[in-house]
Amino acid sequence: MKAGGAAAVKSIAVKPAAATATKTVTSALKVGGAATGRSGGAPAKAAAPPAKAAAPAGADAKAAAKEAAEKKAAEEKAAADKKAAEEQAAVEAAAAAEAAGTGVITLIYDVNKHPLAISKGRTTAEAIDEETALTFAYPNCQIHLTLQPVRGIDWKTVAWDKLEARDAAGNFSGLVAGKEYYCVVVEDGKEKARYEKEQAERGAKALAAFHARAEVAAGGAPVDRQLSIESCSCIEGNACVTPECCQDWAGRFENALRIMEEKKKRKLG
Repeated sequence: MKAGGAAAVKSIAVKPAAATATKTVTSALKVGGAATGRSGGAPAKAAAPPAKAAAPAGADAKAAAKEAAEKKAAEEKAAADKKAAEEQAAVEAAAAAEAAGTGVITLIYDVNKHPLAISKGRTTAEAIDEETALTFAYPNCQIHLTLQPVRGIDWKTVAWDKLEARDAAGNFSGLVAGKEYYCVVVEDGKEKARYEKEQAERGAKALAAFHARAEVAAGGAPVDRQLSIESCSCIEGNACVTPECCQDWAGRFENALRIMEEKKKRKLG
């Protein structure tokens, strides 16, 4: 009984020790596990998969950046190609216009036609005037060109928005060789007033000459020498064809007709 009791006592004494050792080991493991977790143990290894998953995201970003760069390069190339094509088309169009604009055009004023050489579709009002002498008849006038069939200063039939390109200095551009261009004259206001005054004075003188001729009877006194040397053909019954020698350009047809009627009356009388 004593021996058994002692054994029992020992056993009881050992069990607590074992339990204590177990607790101690368990606590140490817990402490060690916690320490291991703080210093990169098993929990730190478990965090590795997210790091591995981040790699595909970086690759996608690089791929997207590469794709964007390639798209931008393609767009820039397309724009450059388009610009080059437009520039080439412009060069070809300019060459075609230059070829079409080099040659001879025909200037028309009233019933007169004048050939005029042009280069690259260009000419000047001065060159036109050298061929047509329009500023001689209309001093300080402006000369315009149009493809519209107009005659002289025919303002009512002129479409002013369809005149050929002309700058303030009188330089024309865009002309085409082989075409017929009608000259349109814009008179200078001061010169026109001066001309009309001169015409009125010359008209009064012409009318006096007409009356003097009408009073001369067949076989009567000769006409005054001053009247006989007049260059105006209206005095003879034929309307003048140019204003330079006419005494009354505005009334040339009426004056010539009046003289013809007077001649007929004298002939019948």
